[in-house]
Amino acid sequence: MRSPPLISSLYCVTICTAVLLCPPCWAEPLRTAPPPGFDDIDRPQRTLIDLVVLDRIVRGVAVALHGPMLQFEEPLRLLSELKEITDSQSILDTLSGPLPTNAHLVCRENISDRKDCGRLIPRVAGVIYDVERFRAELFVNAAFIRSEIGSDMFLPPPQREAFAFSKLLGSASGSINGETRASLHQELQIGAGATRLMTTTFISSEDAVELDARKR
Repeated sequence: MRSPPLISSLYCVTICTAVLLCPPCWAEPLRTAPPPGFDDIDRPQRTLIDLVVLDRIVRGVAVALHGPMLQFEEPLRLLSELKEITDSQSILDTLSGPLPTNAHLVCRENISDRKDCGRLIPRVAGVIYDVERFRAELFVNAAFIRSEIGSDMFLPPPQREAFAFSKLLGSASGSINGETRASLHQELQIGAGATRLMTTTFISSEDAVELDARKR
């Protein structure tokens, strides 16, 4: 005896609906927790690194690494190394928080484009961390660095006192034929303040006389 088509269709719909509404019946649930023995894999990894600070190396700097981020565990220690900065509070606030490691800016031998490697211009401060060498370089925006170049970068104006300087050079040579050659070269400078007169005189035994005068 054959079942009516309508009953068979209702039976199939009921079975399919039950399967779709029961995920354990057709798929394993996704595991979101780390497997046993790897409970610390999602936690920050703490280590000691070498840090280059304004061309000085500070060793044994404690950091916490979490993915592409790095955080200094002793920011006050780093602040004491930055004696050239002008705004210590802004630098401290930045060093106290997580910073991108900028691993893509590490210079390596096989890198194709070395134009931008090893260079970083942060808004306040930033790092480039080389995970293979446990070494990072700290970059500070130039606006936060005290410039040692001030009004003394130019030489003071020269004094107005008059001066004179003279240099005299001579040479002589002879040959087995009895010929003798001699020459005399003199340089003279006379000036006052930034103004000077320079003369050069050259005399030789071959009746050559040259005179050159220049003013600066």
